[in-house]
Amino acid sequence: MRRVTCVVCQDRLRIQGTYAYRTLLDASPNRILPLGSDFPVEGIIPLGFYAAVSRFFVKGDSPHGPGGWYPFERRTRAEALKGMTLDTAYASFSEDILGSLFSVGKKADFIVLDRNVMMVPMDETLGAKVTATVIDGVSLGR
Repeated sequence: MRRVTCVVCQDRLRIQGTYAYRTLLDASPNRILPLGSDFPVEGIIPLGFYAAVSRFFVKGDSPHGPGGWYPFERRTRAEALKGMTLDTAYASFSEDILGSLFSVGKKADFIVLDRNVMMVPMDETLGAKVTATVIDGVSLGR
């Protein structure tokens, strides 16, 4: 292991590992990488999804240039959605009861958005609004 004595160099090396989604996902033997939030510092929907896929700030810019923040660390939309659902259930040892709606016996915890964030242009995901919330199969409304 090389020793880095320059503080600026240390910071640059450390920052490269920040939100290193692709590197971490590719290193996972089971392809599991939960996405979460440090709410209220970061939001999950739609900001976390947008950031994981686009690698841009909310304003559409990045200190790393027009390609986004370390663009090789992007996740696909499908990977980001899985990271927010199945993978978070797995991380909380709840994959038998949470994380997907396609298995009989799992709790129905989900939100409905006013647009399909899997299909709209990426910048439109930021404007997504929750139109319905369902917890344990019970609708909580908007």
